[in-house]
Amino acid sequence: MDGDNVSGIEDGSAEHPYALISSAMDQAAYGDTVLVMPGEYSEWLGADMHDPMSMNTAAVVMRDGVALISGAGPEETTIHGYSTQGVVYFGDCGPETVVSGFRICGSGVGWGVRTGVFVYGGAPRIVGNQLHLYYPDIYCRGAATPTIAENVIGVDDPAMPEGYVYLSDGSAGTISDNVLFGAGIGVSTSLPLTDTLRVHANSVQGTDPSGSAAGVSVGPCDPELVKIVGNSVTGKATAIKMCGGTLRGNILSGNTVALEAAMACSQRDGIDAQMNWWGTVDSLAIQTLIVDCHDDASRPCVNFSPWCLDSECSSSNVQHLTWGRLKARYR
Repeated sequence: MDGDNVSGIEDGSAEHPYALISSAMDQAAYGDTVLVMPGEYSEWLGADMHDPMSMNTAAVVMRDGVALISGAGPEETTIHGYSTQGVVYFGDCGPETVVSGFRICGSGVGWGVRTGVFVYGGAPRIVGNQLHLYYPDIYCRGAATPTIAENVIGVDDPAMPEGYVYLSDGSAGTISDNVLFGAGIGVSTSLPLTDTLRVHANSVQGTDPSGSAAGVSVGPCDPELVKIVGNSVTGKATAIKMCGGTLRGNILSGNTVALEAAMACSQRDGIDAQMNWWGTVDSLAIQTLIVDCHDDASRPCVNFSPWCLDSECSSSNVQHLTWGRLKARYR
């Protein structure tokens, strides 16, 4: 499709592409790809987005099984939502449903601008986009299990709003290989997770070290379903905040608190935080970067031993010390 087509003839061919994304979506069937030429695309469409305030508008409403792909990438292809609740909306779409290669942004006032990509249910893929000027940039509800990968989220500028991925209503899925500036990744667990949550190989770069939002924050849920592996989180007041699960191979240096075991967690099995780089090789220094049951009995305990001895985690401390034994040693 091509927004520059003003011939009045639109059939989806190379000679007569559709001028609007909605026109192409109306004609697309499961398994089709809508290829979008460079330019800025903006519409104002109504859709049932399950919003109790009836803010149900989007610039793009995805169709199940259709891949919406930019032919030239996010530097040249923009989807702009003017006063829309969600710029791109997925409603219970499967994994064949993809949006890739766009700059996704918006402008407006009041309650009109809510999120860049809104996922309600399903397991779509959001890959290789640039998103900013939202809070959150990607918002998932309805027990969605999306794949969110290789996106640039937020802006590397302390004066600009934070970039955030937020999952709620039991939503899980895979969040991998993204670069996030500002707040980071938040998972609310008001409902049990419907699937494994994999937070893998993301780079979270804090722009406000005094801010309250953790780089990665996961509320109380089944610890067997939480896997936070191979991420880099720097420049945050708190790098990771969680109740339970596996924390492995992460770079957690340059933060005021590297790991906070959240308060009032229902599970008491503790947090498996072995084989991470904490920015130091000294066990006493590492324990000062962790807040857990030994600081406050209402928090889960953390096992951080053995730990990495360098940022590549190519070597590790061979000791296996519990936090309680470490604290006892230094008292």
